[in-house]
Amino acid sequence: MDRRYIFPPLTLPFFIFLFTLPFLFFSFMFAIVSVGRALGFSALQILLILYASLIGSLINIPVKEFEHPVKVIREYSFFGIRYRIPVIHSQRTVLAVNVGGAVIPVIVALYLLISSLLPHIQIFLLAFFIVTAASYAFAKVIKGVGIIIPAFLPPLFASIASLIAVLQSPQNFSVMPKIAFTSGVFGVLFGADILNMRKVIRMGAPIVSIGGAGVFDGIFLTGFMSAMLALLFM
Repeated sequence: MDRRYIFPPLTLPFFIFLFTLPFLFFSFMFAIVSVGRALGFSALQILLILYASLIGSLINIPVKEFEHPVKVIREYSFFGIRYRIPVIHSQRTVLAVNVGGAVIPVIVALYLLISSLLPHIQIFLLAFFIVTAASYAFAKVIKGVGIIIPAFLPPLFASIASLIAVLQSPQNFSVMPKIAFTSGVFGVLFGADILNMRKVIRMGAPIVSIGGAGVFDGIFLTGFMSAMLALLFM
């Protein structure tokens, strides 16, 4: 048969993507289930938490409203001479909490802390303070954007902090993923969001959401990735 009349039905990149997609999906699901089991959840429970975070990321619950002065420079022209006059007016900022990005991860972290980590509270506090300090040091407040922090740093700090903390008591090595998840969630929440909240509010944004409004916000991802890295260190 003449090869000139043989045409591939799909372009090569799409053909590769089509065959690698199932592998990526099952790898992702395996990682989720593995992390869930390390945290003490069944496969169904961790999937419900995942989907609840996905849906909850669309919901922001208003908590408090702030009113603060904002200075605006207005320019006027009179007979060719331009005048810059500062004008002070009040602006309201609504402080909200994102359900998927903050509420659900905090509930899961509190559950792990109360159900499993109270006997290891000193180890948790050590990891928590390390992640909080690192998150505060690397978080930046940018006008028009909000609070940003390199995505890979909080999980890395949380997993390393949990390893350092657990090494103080090697017999507690099995709780390392739970220490990583809880310290990652609370560390980023306090170090990146809460400690920088005044700076964000002063920028005059109409709404400030703890936990963000995006799907799988940094707080959720930090907890999940921290536990995953902790599993690799075990």
